[in-house]
Formats: sequence, structure tokens, C-alpha cells
Amino acid sequence: MKHLLTVWCVVLLFSANSQNIKKMIDQKEIGQLNAYLAQFEADSYHDEIYLKELKKTVHPMIYAVRSDISVLKTFIKNKAVIEDYHKYMSEAFAFSLSTGDEEKINLLFQEDPNVNEICGVCHEHTAIMVATVYGNEAWYFKLKSKSELGLKSEDGNSLLHLASASFNPKILNDILTIEEIDINDVNNFGQTALEKSAMDSVDGMFFKLLDHEAAIDEERIFAAALYGGNQKIFDYCISNFYNSDLLWLQYDFKDNIAEDKYFPYEMSILSGNISITKWVIDEMLSDIEKDSTNEKIKLTYELLSGQGDGYSYVSITESIAWGEKEMFEYILTSGVKFNKMKYQITYYNDHNDYSYEQTAEVYFTKYDYRAAKRQFGKEYVTNLYKDLEVEL
Repeated sequence: MKHLLTVWCVVLLFSANSQNIKKMIDQKEIGQLNAYLAQFEADSYHDEIYLKELKKTVHPMIYAVRSDISVLKTFIKNKAVIEDYHKYMSEAFAFSLSTGDEEKINLLFQEDPNVNEICGVCHEHTAIMVATVYGNEAWYFKLKSKSELGLKSEDGNSLLHLASASFNPKILNDILTIEEIDINDVNNFGQTALEKSAMDSVDGMFFKLLDHEAAIDEERIFAAALYGGNQKIFDYCISNFYNSDLLWLQYDFKDNIAEDKYFPYEMSILSGNISITKWVIDEMLSDIEKDSTNEKIKLTYELLSGQGDGYSYVSITESIAWGEKEMFEYILTSGVKFNKMKYQITYYNDHNDYSYEQTAEVYFTKYDYRAAKRQFGKEYVTNLYKDLEVEL
């Protein structure tokens, strides 16, 4: 029991100290902070502050990067008492590059940081990685000679992958000359830099990588172009390798953006690019006119309805919720158009060994009707449903 009480006392004391140091940093209480640090012996001070938004704990010196420069100076002044000072100062330096605050960046750089130190709060990036992510050209080139250029982030991203986050042509051109970096290398999610640039909607980088003969996985690049919603990249895919088979595949995204499977129709809605959504819908309706298979007909009415076989798809409900009026109207109109085609779909009952046909029909719900009236206006929606003769 005594042991348990001792442990709880230590935990409570640690928590209290963490809250105190956070308060001093947030409120820029320099005198109290200085007095607090001064009580520690050499190389003995260590503390952690929990960041809710990142779900991570960080050293107070790293947290101080967010505060006034006077707070950082106080930690530097008391460097002798900070355990592993050089490590945490180096992480703080990498983190400071994300702020763009040159005064803080230069202050920490004067402390001679290890530029290859992994910054836990920066997605396990090194300093040059952070500079690349934020397109900080000056610091990228300043750090390059001291940096291990072949390192990767916690997601397996190389410098080339990271270049799509904040496209800087000079940084990209330089990265393409680095021998340690393979243009076709994949991250932990199987994405090449070309695919990532398409997902991030960075057409300048996308076409630059193509000029350098980056390999194209047609299925993955088509999906990435849909997800990114960049018209130039999407048009390239349509002009150079698109075939209708790609329209009916379900693509699996597992990264920090999405962890789900989507059909092209859904991804076009998620991208918010109405012209791409229109193209996808038109292509679906055109393709089933040419090739009216059971699978394509069933998938089309399920997607346009937004549901099927106990699964909800991204569809008209989302377009209403996001206030995408033009997209909402086009999906609704396309559903009516599909229903007028009177496609027959065959259902099979394996248990009783028989089949039957039924007219495939997009379903329109009262829920979407009411939600649309609230979002886009009662008169507009009422007249639209009346003109299209939508049955609820």
C-alpha cells in the first residue's frame, strides 16, 4: 500500500509540475520560469507537456517554440540544468522551422543543433524535412550540407514525397539531383511521390516528375487524381491512359488523409471539383448504355442513391451537407435520368436456386429533400423536385 501511495504521489507531483511549467510558458512568466529552472542541479531537469491536438507529450523547450522568444531564451540561459539539452534544443529547432519565425529559428540555430535529430512533434521529421514541407527555400539549402538526405519520416516519406506539401520549384529541382532518393520509391502507404503530388493537387510537381520519367501505376494515379481534384492532372489521366474499367474499381486509401475504400464517383464528390463529378457521372451512364451488366447497373443506382447492401456511399447527402448546390442538382438530375432508362437487373437466390428481374431504380429520400430545402432554400428545391418529377 505504501508503494502504491508513493507511486501516486509521484504521478500527481509530475502532473502538477507539468501544468505549472505549461502555465509559465503560456503566460510568459519569465521570472517564475527562471527561478523554477534555477533550482535544479546540472543535467537533471526533465518534464513533459501533453498536447491534446497532437495526442503527444513534448519537452517544455519544444513547447516554448509556440510562445514568446523570451521564453526560449530563458531555457537557453538555463541549458546547464536541462537533461539532454542538445537533443531537445535540436528538436525545438526543427519545430521552429514550421513557424516561419526567423528570430526564433536563428536563435536556436546559434546553439548548433543536430540537424538530423528526429522531431517527434513534427511527424518524425528532421530539420531539412520540415523546411521542405513548408517550402522554406533558404533554410533547405542552408541545412543541406549537414543533413542526411536519405532519411524518411514516420510515414515513410522521403524528401521527394514531402516536397508536394508546399511546392517550391527550386527545392524540388534540387531534390531530383540527390542520388540517395529514388523517384519511384514508395512510402508506408505504397504511394510514390508522383501519386502523392496528385493527391495533394500539385500539378507543377506532378508534371515535373513525369518529365523525369516517374513510373505510372495507372489505377493508383487515376484514383489519386480523382481524390486530389486537380483538373490538369485529371485531364492528363483521361487523355493518356484512361479506360472504362478504371471507373468501376473501388480504391483503397490508407494514409493520414483517409482510411477507407472509395469508388471514383465518391472520390470526385470528396474532391469538390464539380466538373470532375459531372464527368464521372456522365461516363458511368454512358458506359452502362454500352455494357449493361448486372454489376454496373446495380453499382450505379446504389451510388446515386447513396446506399446499398447495408453500406452508405458518399453521394447526394454529402453534397447537401457541404452546401454544394450545383453538385446536388447534377446528382439528382442524373438519378432521374438513370431511372428513365428502365434498366432491368437480375437477382439470384442461391438458396432456392431461382432468379428474378427487377427495374433498377435510384431512391430519393424525404430526409435529403428536407435537408436540401434547409440548405438551399425551400422554393428552389421544391420547384426542382417538381420539374424533375422526383418521386419520394
